[in-house]
Amino acid sequence: HLKKTYVVSTSKRPPSNRKGSMGTPTGLHKIDEKIGAGSPPGIVFKSRRSTGFHFNERPAAEGESDFVTSRILWLRGLEPGVNDRARERAIVMHAADYVSDETVSTYGRLGRSWGCPALPEGVNDRIIDRIQGGTAVFAYYPDRDWLQSSRFINCPLRVAQNG
Repeated sequence: HLKKTYVVSTSKRPPSNRKGSMGTPTGLHKIDEKIGAGSPPGIVFKSRRSTGFHFNERPAAEGESDFVTSRILWLRGLEPGVNDRARERAIVMHAADYVSDETVSTYGRLGRSWGCPALPEGVNDRIIDRIQGGTAVFAYYPDRDWLQSSRFINCPLRVAQNG
């Protein structure tokens, strides 16, 4: 049963399961791994590991501009052909400063991530502190084909009730 909903920023590209597409995978996922517990705020993660640098201390020569600076929830997709490559693609939920009302006011949209669902900075740590590994995460996008074919959206009532 649904506990809480959050608005996240996704890729401005269409939803995708394909490696290299930079599209956010939709559908039902589960939290496969929690990464970065105990890390101080602002620590930069690269390849899901702490670099030990705060984002203000990060060497400029690396040329990266979209830092993951928070604890991370690594997702595993549960729908074959829809999102089952999420883990292989390193799709993680993380905080981002661009998930804000200010971004929407300035650009008229969210949608800056490289495929990962990005949470507002103010809620990321609360979510990670409360959520358990294995918890279901549902990413919605109004794609007609997926809405008609998803086994989770279109399952018989007794299957949904009995798991």
